[in-house]
Amino acid sequence: MHGLGLNSESFEPQLDELSDEFNVVAWNMPNPGSTSSKAMNFDNLANSGFQLLDSLDIKSCHVVGHSMGGMIALEMALINPDRIKSISLLGATSAFGGKDDTFKNSFLSSRLRPLSEGHTMKEVAQYNVPLMFSEDANQEYITRSIEAMGKISTNEYRLALECLTTFNRRTEISFIEQPCCLIAASLDQAAPARTMKKMSEKIKNSSYHLIDNCGHMMQLDKPEKINTIIRAFLKGLT
Repeated sequence: MHGLGLNSESFEPQLDELSDEFNVVAWNMPNPGSTSSKAMNFDNLANSGFQLLDSLDIKSCHVVGHSMGGMIALEMALINPDRIKSISLLGATSAFGGKDDTFKNSFLSSRLRPLSEGHTMKEVAQYNVPLMFSEDANQEYITRSIEAMGKISTNEYRLALECLTTFNRRTEISFIEQPCCLIAASLDQAAPARTMKKMSEKIKNSSYHLIDNCGHMMQLDKPEKINTIIRAFLKGLT
């Protein structure tokens, strides 16, 4: 499950490399800007995930989520634990921001300001996306991520940001029974390694991994390392 402003292609290295042993499916997050879609909140997003499983006749599965996609994975595990065998969280936290609205308001203001000043989503993507990669990341992946984010509408981006800032499962993660693999990146400012480390200490059956010299877009920044960790985690469960 991909993060905000991206699509299923952000998991291309995992689709390519892990499908030799696993049935790997990557979704495209429902578009909140379409007239047929429901309100964008984590309950509806989690239910969309279950609807995808239903459409593929999958009764239960292992969920891998990056950033906002990891938050959706946590929500799914808490809503219907019988259908989620395990969770792998890539740069995802159990809540957004601090315990009050200070960081939330500052975040929304800074992210939405360029749009209010007349910048296009393509320009926003060209600035923000490279900041989520390390300096030695594959340039092709950076370019494609910019293209993906640049194609979403400003309304979709705004709604996704507002939804993101509502997530708070700090307390509930201690109730998670499924095996959980947490992967942090040393250069990640969106989901700091220290925060994910603390999360792993609250989740009963969890393992924690830190990837050095890696940005928030870790599955594209250091795909080989991510694939190795996820493969070992899943094979260890079976």
